[in-house]
Formats: sequence, structure tokens, C-alpha cells
Amino acid sequence: MGSPADCQPEIPGLYVSVPFCRGKCRYCAIPTRATALPPAERYRDALKREAAAARRPSSGFGSIYFGGGTPLTLSAAVLGRILEDIRGIFPLVEGAEVTLEANPGVLGRGDLELLAAAGFNRLSLGVQSLDDEELSFLGRIHTSGDALQAASWARSAGFRQVGVDLIYGFPGHTIHRWRRTLDRVLSFDPDHLSIYAFTLEPGTYFQTAVREGRARLTGEAVILAMDKAARERLAKAGYEYYEISNAARSGAVCLHNLRIWRGGDVLGLGAAAHSLVSGRRWRNIADAGAYMKAVEETGSGAVGTHLVDREGEILERLLGGLRLDEGIPFSILPNGDERFEESIHSLVTDGFLETAGGNIRLGPRGRPVADSVILEVAAALAP
Repeated sequence: MGSPADCQPEIPGLYVSVPFCRGKCRYCAIPTRATALPPAERYRDALKREAAAARRPSSGFGSIYFGGGTPLTLSAAVLGRILEDIRGIFPLVEGAEVTLEANPGVLGRGDLELLAAAGFNRLSLGVQSLDDEELSFLGRIHTSGDALQAASWARSAGFRQVGVDLIYGFPGHTIHRWRRTLDRVLSFDPDHLSIYAFTLEPGTYFQTAVREGRARLTGEAVILAMDKAARERLAKAGYEYYEISNAARSGAVCLHNLRIWRGGDVLGLGAAAHSLVSGRRWRNIADAGAYMKAVEETGSGAVGTHLVDREGEILERLLGGLRLDEGIPFSILPNGDERFEESIHSLVTDGFLETAGGNIRLGPRGRPVADSVILEVAAALAP
């Protein structure tokens, strides 16, 4: 479980969106509802109804991913029942990866034991930092001690993989503190790390603070230095980056996310979930209340359904595949488009892209500015 070869393209994944949180983090723009008392059983029933109305894959799902929001806002017992509902409706391949995103601030030892017994085998902890002052500044509800304790409990509960999410480059962040967080995280030997550069999102606390002059964005040179520090520290500790922001021990990549980046089919359940199944893409209603009402009345919360044409398929593969260390096959790129070929040739010549076997991927100069390179490639593809 967890090597790129295990992510077979013909086997789909299942995403379960749980759009509830105890509170809103200062950097987050995800459409979630902040509440301590979510309508847990009503939401579970809506998920079950939507799943029952969906087409069942003949091969079975190879991965299930519970994300949010904070899924544990529903409680470990309810999440276990939702997973049981899913298993009763859909076939799963043997040894399927079943991931739960979790906030250390709402996680107890008993929760982890119950979740592992229910069939969750991969835990992604939203640690973000191991500096208590930074955690408070980011609006997180946990402490560094909570995060370290949750990781230890997860190991003893029997999760096969434990990963952590970190964020760097937020206003006021320093490379000294970043290096300290990296060292502390690596001390408990996680299987997987997702390491994201801070992005100033619209409608967030930080957007307002920056606009009003109460916070200053971290400079690009510092961001690049932090990325370099993480890559060097993780390489020394035996991790390999397989995607721009994700690194893992051997055999511990996130198969569900790898499936998405490779353009594989994923069925999404729940408010704000997105789906791509057999060339058809759709999204669900973002507001949890409106989603539940729609499913109760029609059996579906889907809106915005459309077929993905050949051009759209290539664009999606570019946007996802160029994030991966393996890159994308030349075979999916358009032939005979002079403007596109010139753009690719220029990016390769300048070191922003490179060729590797039959694939093209980000080069040494391209990795630190990946988003800009990917957008340039996408623009060259546009008519």
C-alpha cells in the first residue's frame, strides 16, 4: 500500500466531504460551517442517499478519503458508521487506502482506536506548525503538545500510515522557526508530509489584515529559502518528494491524491465535493444545509455537470500531472501545435521543464515557481 505503482488508473477513488469545523482558521477559504453541534445523523443520511443513487464502479474503489472541514466534528462514532454505510453500498478493492483528515485539537486516544477498528488505515494530521505562538496566530485550536500526542496515539491505535500537513511562509514566519518545526516533526518519524506555502485567500482574516496593514506578506526570497530548507532536511531524513508539496517514505505516498493528479476517476460525496467519472465532471452544492435538502428531495446534490472534451482532458492532465515528480507522458500532449511546441521548447531550454524518458516534468528552475510554469503551459495550450 502506498507506492506509485499501486495507483492503477482503471481503479477509481471516493472522496467524502465533511464541511464542518469547530472554528475557522485565519488562512482558510474552504466553504465550511463553523459549529460545535453539526447535524451529524442528517448529514450521514444525506451521504448514504447520495451514495445509493450513484453508479457503482465494477472494479471497486481503491481509495476513500474523508476530508473537510474537520471530519471529526461529526464524532468518531458517526464517521465509523458512515464508512460502514459506504462499505455496504460500494465494493472496495482488497487493502483499499482509507484516509481521514484530522485536527489534533479534537482528537482523543479513544477516537483513534475506534476509527482504526472501523477500517480507517491512514491518518493525515493537520499539524501546520509545532510552535504554539504560530498556531494561535494561524487560528488553530490545538497546541504543539496536542499534535505530538495525537501522532503517538495514532501509532499505537494501529494506523498503517500517519502523515502530517505543514504550512510555511505565512505573515511573520521566519526560517529559524520553520527549521525548528521541521526538526520537531521529523522527530516522531511521520510516513508522509504535505508541506504547503501560504496563499493569501480571498475572504479570509489574513486578507483583511494585509489590506489594513496589520500583517505583512513574507517575501519571495524567504519563501524560496524555506522550500529549499524543507527539501534538504527531508532528503537527509530519507523522504522523497513525489509531488510539488508532498514527500513520503518509500511505500507511503497518498494513493488517493496521486489518482487525482494523474487524472483518474474520483466520485465525490457531500457538500462541495467534486467528481470526475467516465469523462463527466460535476460539483455538489457547497452549502451543507442546501446540499442536505437537495439530496433529501432528489437523491443528488450535484450542480454544474459537464462533459470533459479532449482539450479539457489535456488541460486537466497538465494542471495535475506537472505537479508530480514523474511528470506527464509526451503522448498526451497535442501534436502539430506550433505555438505550444515553441513554448515547451523554451521552458525546457531555460530549465523550467525537463524531459525524463517519455515524460516531461518540472525542471530545477521550475519547481520553486511551479504554479507560474504550469499556468504558462496552460496558456500556450489555450486557443
